[in-house]
Amino acid sequence: VCSSDLEAGAVIVARLGGVDFCAPVTTDSRGGWILPLGTVGSGTYNLDIIATDAAGNSTKSSIALVVDADRPANATSFLISPDTATAGDFITSATEVILSGSAEVGAVVQVKVNGVAQSLASVSNTGTWSIPIRLSVEGDNKIWVSVIDLAGNPCDASTFFIKRDSLAPLAPMVSGISPDTGESAIDRVTSSEFVSLAGLAEPGSIVSVEMDGNAAG
Repeated sequence: VCSSDLEAGAVIVARLGGVDFCAPVTTDSRGGWILPLGTVGSGTYNLDIIATDAAGNSTKSSIALVVDADRPANATSFLISPDTATAGDFITSATEVILSGSAEVGAVVQVKVNGVAQSLASVSNTGTWSIPIRLSVEGDNKIWVSVIDLAGNPCDASTFFIKRDSLAPLAPMVSGISPDTGESAIDRVTSSEFVSLAGLAEPGSIVSVEMDGNAAG
């Protein structure tokens, strides 16, 4: 839609390359007009807006119209910092992390954590962005990310999870040693200088053993 204020009763038409781009309209009693351009595909258009009064006098203004109706690509290359487990596994002991990634230059990135909107992040001229977010629950936090380009087109959002694990694991339990050569199989008495310990601990955790204050194993 194009519009402005001109002489009342003038006929307004938009032309592209000398060809009428849409049907003409007539200005109202105050000189106002609205010219619906209809469906316009993505691209750059150099339009001539021509006003002609009742006496046949014409005047022309030229405008550049940029149409971008294409959805941007979604953000990629997500990272968090600190990622305190294995790099790239999105498991952290931190409550607040920096979420970063890549997206279309000049776009705006929207982020939600467990359905709660965070601050907007602007994509730099190198195609990168970052935003501080708060992981509100212990365990899995659902992350929703969408990109809005300069024309206001949103992409299809992507979702993933960041796991917050800020609680210390339960103490590991030793269930036995091998070989256990004492009177019973569970008395933890052995004649061997080399033994193996077995037990239970939090799944996925790393168990380290110290003997008299020194690392063992």
